[in-house]
Amino acid sequence: MSNNAFAISWGIWRRHRRVFLLIMGYWAIAALALRVVLPALPLSQSNSAATAAALGTSAIFPFLFAFCYVYAAFTYGFEVDVAARESCFPSRMLTLPVRTLELAGWPMLLGAGAVVLLWFGLYWAVLAPSGLSVPLWWPPVLLAALLIVLQALAWTPFALPWLRILVGVLVLPALLSVPGYAFGVYQASEAAVIGILAVVFALGCLAGYRGLVRARRGDVPEWHWLGAMARGLSELRRPRSHRAFASAQAAQVWFEWRRHGWQLPFVIVCILPFMLLPLFLGKNDQIPTARTLAFALLLPPLLAGIAASTTGKHNPFARDYYGVPAFTATRPLTTAALVAAKYQTALWSTLVTWTIVIAATAGSILVTHARAEVTGWWDQLVQEVGILPALAVPLVAGGFLLMMTWKRMVESQVVGLTGREWLIKAQTLGSIFVYLFLGVVGSLILINPEHHDTFFAVLPWVLALAVATKLSLATWTIRALWQRSLIPPHTLIRLIFLWVVAAVVLFLFLLWLLPVNVIAWPNLAAVVILSVPILRPTFGTLAFAWNRHR
Repeated sequence: MSNNAFAISWGIWRRHRRVFLLIMGYWAIAALALRVVLPALPLSQSNSAATAAALGTSAIFPFLFAFCYVYAAFTYGFEVDVAARESCFPSRMLTLPVRTLELAGWPMLLGAGAVVLLWFGLYWAVLAPSGLSVPLWWPPVLLAALLIVLQALAWTPFALPWLRILVGVLVLPALLSVPGYAFGVYQASEAAVIGILAVVFALGCLAGYRGLVRARRGDVPEWHWLGAMARGLSELRRPRSHRAFASAQAAQVWFEWRRHGWQLPFVIVCILPFMLLPLFLGKNDQIPTARTLAFALLLPPLLAGIAASTTGKHNPFARDYYGVPAFTATRPLTTAALVAAKYQTALWSTLVTWTIVIAATAGSILVTHARAEVTGWWDQLVQEVGILPALAVPLVAGGFLLMMTWKRMVESQVVGLTGREWLIKAQTLGSIFVYLFLGVVGSLILINPEHHDTFFAVLPWVLALAVATKLSLATWTIRALWQRSLIPPHTLIRLIFLWVVAAVVLFLFLLWLLPVNVIAWPNLAAVVILSVPILRPTFGTLAFAWNRHR
């Protein structure tokens, strides 16, 4: 390895060594659990296979985080603003006395080797011993091609802000869908898929190299014709009078919407056509209609976190990157008003997003073969439960998805509002391991019927403990808000009243809708209390005050 290659690789390792070591440590623990500990347990052959499959499925999730982190590390994605026109390659490296071929080639080669090595480590430590039927050869080629395409997109200058993200949301889903369509629709061989992905890999390397060449020359394209066209259209438009905002709160909501409100609808518009595309390819058993519609409807809650407004600065090299920018901290608004503007923006973004999703999904159903299938599902539901419960099912499901979308957008902001880097990173890692623990425990309970009675006996106590914890923390938060006068008392009383009304109405509605033998009413009440948000939305004001006044 040359000195330049060593310097580039050392720079990446030095910056991300802690997380890389954490990934390697988790890999060792997963391999030890599935290859050494599990075979030594006194289990029958059937229980051993089921337990291995459950543990393997649960252990995969942290590896997904590992792949995402490796992508960001070798793309230099932690250090730049991906929405900018300029190249995302660190500017401090563009002036190094290194040939562009080495400057671009070594991160590509090292990154591709890292993701391939991580894949084979995942296969050996988790997939193979757990008995999960997963191909061995084409997934690492896809993962390497995905990294190269990300590097090419990040390092190439673009003519317009956000154009890089637009191209990414169009190209990346298409690349990820290549194996599915090749195997499911065209019945292609594995060698053909590997060949296609290898071609994508080579083209990505060429595009990344050419993009970095342009970045080192300072060649950032400018579309002057687009600006001239926009000015011409603005001159043709009838001038309108701009009314003043009714209040500073309304102005802040407008400002938050301009900055962050349209992000989730924008991403949904770009990705949703790919999710609904199987409906237009004809009926196919490999890609059933139910799964296509489920993925399309679950897309907003899954992607809601990306639309959370941030309080950090845009300069990643600033010492206080996670702090509140001075422009925000000096607004003539209370802390509660600033946080409320973010939550209101999240609500409008949620409503716009679901309007797009419902319109696109309903239109796709009406003009494709899915219309007959959906009609059949509706007729069967009406015959089984009656017309009123059948009408209530889509309303409840839609309301739940709408609430979960807004809730995820709000929850993704709360920890970031604290402005503490250690807390933000600890929450991310903690969430990964909590989901891993719940997945392992839930899988083991599911595959062992002898533990079902114990589980249902313990479940009410677990729910009661969770409810007591949530209500205790919510009480402490509301008390702190009251004592520090961050929210007026009448507003707090109104929020508590609305939360109680929403929980009671939802509980009574579900009690009428669900059969008696499905869930006991105390457990249903606990689930409703845990589902209706109150803790994190109120804690957001405390978190932002902690960040704003430090």
